Amino acid sequence: MVVLAAATRTLMTQIERSLAIAGYPVTHAADSTEDAVHWLQVDDPFGSVTATIIVLDEDLSDGRALDLCQRIKRTDRFLDTPLIVVGSGEEQAIREALESGASDYTLADAIEMDLPLRCRCAMLRAERIGRRRAGERRRLEELALARRLQHSVLSPPVSSSHIEISAAYIPSDELSGDMYYWSQIDEDRYGILLLDVMGHGLSSALISMALRSLMPDLITRFVDPVQVITELNRQMSLYQPTYLTALYVVINTRLGTLEWANAGHPPGLLLDGNQQVLALDRTTLPLGLEESPKVERRSLAYHRPARLLLYTDGLVEDRGYTIRAGIEHLKNCLRLYRLQSTAALVDVTILERRKILAAPDDICLIAVTLPATAPVDPVIT
Repeated sequence: MVVLAAATRTLMTQIERSLAIAGYPVTHAADSTEDAVHWLQVDDPFGSVTATIIVLDEDLSDGRALDLCQRIKRTDRFLDTPLIVVGSGEEQAIREALESGASDYTLADAIEMDLPLRCRCAMLRAERIGRRRAGERRRLEELALARRLQHSVLSPPVSSSHIEISAAYIPSDELSGDMYYWSQIDEDRYGILLLDVMGHGLSSALISMALRSLMPDLITRFVDPVQVITELNRQMSLYQPTYLTALYVVINTRLGTLEWANAGHPPGLLLDGNQQVLALDRTTLPLGLEESPKVERRSLAYHRPARLLLYTDGLVEDRGYTIRAGIEHLKNCLRLYRLQSTAALVDVTILERRKILAAPDDICLIAVTLPATAPVDPVIT
């Protein structure tokens, strides 16, 4: 469908004849801006008219050809439609036409030879743009599907009389390398694993998803933090040179103890019943850097009620601030909002941190509530 808007019948006939010979017959010819706007349904959000090529005479009788050009290009239906302006060829006229959204410009006295060629070139450009846009739409649809799949494998919240677990997962892009999983090991113990694959986007997300498929077996078969982290490092040998950080915690709800191994990950933070904040510091290197790293297991006992925060570095890293400052702010949030519900603690902590973060990274935060039982003095071993 070719649409033409020209000021004079002579020019209109000349353009129609030239385009018809080249295989682009004009479907509608308008002699004014109003006629073209009406027929093309410009500015109408419910309009359905489309066009293959639009040709405009810069000397339309009402003098609003450039305004029409801008309005057409503001209409989504015509975003990729070639729009060619026919005019005198003055430098200023050409510049104004192109700045108004025209795809090309041709001289009025060279229509028969020049316009068909420019139409063909404009159509080829439009086809290339259309293919790129279609490819981008497919890519976004695939990313959205992958994101839904990634979210679907995240562990659901846990709420019982002796433990509550809640989390938030906020990727900076469509996909993230952050992943978490928790599982009840036996009547008294729960295992929680949080990891952060280096980088962003599809590659890191695919690795995190592959590792996620292994997590149930890792936690229930190996249980011990040293063995879980060692096996996770062995699995990372498949994805070199990529590496990841990880924090694995085993909570015994009957004994009121906690064991962990931390592979280069930001420290978990435990607020116990004495209002002390204890750090689950690093016990080995990030995984994937060495074939057989030395992994240490640490443990502590704590006063109840207690609150535990596990998180990825996107929650504490920011330009202009040290990671230490971010962790201190997180500690303050943990103390300040200690009386909030587990889910509310997650939400308000992320809200407080995002007030400070200038360029948010992937964010993952897990909050664990351990209700009151008989107190045990905290001792790190």
